[in-house]
Amino acid sequence: MKAKIIYTMDPEKPYGKYLLFNETTGNIEKVLDTLSNSELSNVEVIDYGDYLITPGIIDSHNHLLMMGLHYTFMVNLSDAHNIDDIIQKLREFSGKAEFPWILGYGLYEGRIGRLPTRWDLDKAASDKPVFIMHTSGHYAVCNSKALEIAGITKSTQDPPGGLIGREPDGTPNGILYEPAAMDLVRRYIPQFTVNHYKEAILKIQDEYLKTGITTVKDPGGTGGDIDEELRIRALNELSENNMLKVLVKICLPVFSYEDAKRKVTIARMIREGEKLTFLGFKIFMDGSGLARTAWMRDPWNKNFTEIDDDNRGIPTWNLEELRKTIDYLLSEFPNKMICIHTIGDKAVEEALNIIEDMKMKYPNVSFTLIHVYAPTSRDIERIRENGVMIETQTGFMHFLGKLIISNLGLIRTNRFMNIRNYLEQGIIVCNSSDSDVINHNPIYGLITSIYRTYYVNSIVNTLMNTHEMNPALCDISLYDAFKLYTLNAQRCVHDNSIVALKPGNKADFVVWDLNLLMRCFEDPINCLSNDNIIKNLVIATYINGKIMHKRVA
Repeated sequence: MKAKIIYTMDPEKPYGKYLLFNETTGNIEKVLDTLSNSELSNVEVIDYGDYLITPGIIDSHNHLLMMGLHYTFMVNLSDAHNIDDIIQKLREFSGKAEFPWILGYGLYEGRIGRLPTRWDLDKAASDKPVFIMHTSGHYAVCNSKALEIAGITKSTQDPPGGLIGREPDGTPNGILYEPAAMDLVRRYIPQFTVNHYKEAILKIQDEYLKTGITTVKDPGGTGGDIDEELRIRALNELSENNMLKVLVKICLPVFSYEDAKRKVTIARMIREGEKLTFLGFKIFMDGSGLARTAWMRDPWNKNFTEIDDDNRGIPTWNLEELRKTIDYLLSEFPNKMICIHTIGDKAVEEALNIIEDMKMKYPNVSFTLIHVYAPTSRDIERIRENGVMIETQTGFMHFLGKLIISNLGLIRTNRFMNIRNYLEQGIIVCNSSDSDVINHNPIYGLITSIYRTYYVNSIVNTLMNTHEMNPALCDISLYDAFKLYTLNAQRCVHDNSIVALKPGNKADFVVWDLNLLMRCFEDPINCLSNDNIIKNLVIATYINGKIMHKRVA
């Protein structure tokens, strides 16, 4: 395999031009800068000319099954521009959907101006229950029929860790914040079958291969949206029938101490194989940066410069129960990973307090913190000192950045997803999509990590209605941007054998159109809004030396 340049991610030989692999074994034999006549006579050369080759992409935080279900069985609202668009899409979907509920995903008020209410959704369907998920996965909106089925009325109390949206007189408005509140309705939605789950996984993995993704860490659902036991059964069956193409690293979400006992039982049902391994557990410690429910030290902002009263968000756990739960999980699986959702800086602080205690008892366990929007300088030091890894999603800046930064305010925005600082501090940080929160294509994370400061300043200028010059300077290199999805990401998925393009490793790699990548360097913001560029960046994806996707000419 010949290319203009190969990013091997092997520290001993980071670059090359020729990648030699055995098609029979799928193993890499050599990475070379030149090819001698004798070597040339013994190989078949596939010339990818001016293209770039990298290891396969690891999406270290990707809701594989959830994205598959959304892609296969639900209505996509991510391109709706107003409430009327949503109503029309739901009406059209209702006419062809066989499922007894109308389910949607991709809702984002930053694009449509405001969240819809139950009364808006009643215009789409009044006699059939409607439940649509926000793109963050942390809140949803349902119609009056769904509230009626769930028995939610003015007298219904907010569940612990959740909020029911209400009118000033206390009437529920259809908006449900955080899993605890969403599950009041989701428990009444008929469950998908194991065959639905398998169909969804098979369809979405092919979409992932088109974008260069060869490995995902799937942390499961956000509560009542996924039957975790059924998920494991579906993945076991696909794995044992050699139907998984991407490597799936399973995390199981845990929502309480009692739930932890059930998840430990489910974990023991996982039958690991070549394409399926059990990684550990995921815990939601706080809420969302879009809904301002994540747990902050200081009150949230709104509209960038205003203060949202005394709203500091909410922890989704009692801290002593959380400590007890993590201790229990590690006593059962001391060599597995604990991944903690921590958007707010207060959540990061409290998570680190627990991690420091747990590492005294379980020194070999790995911890990751997920999202980590704006950690303090002291907590960045503690992350490094304790060997904690960060799973970030810089692509949020492209899709959700305006609303997130509007909620953070200026001081926290200066600390927002500062990848360069993390790397300079020696922290293992990996990039990911959190799909289905945003599009799974890694190009969004690659470009926004390179141009983090440019993106942030552009958004701040828009919010402040200023027209300051904002040069597109790089925070990190293209090589380092790929490193977040490969060499660093393999640490976040607890596997050091799946990335570097070096002799003995599997030939899992991606061929990229370098000319299109360079166009993204010239105009990063407009590039990510150009579907023609986005869809054609990946020339080919190989797994075990076999081509799994090739761009249509």
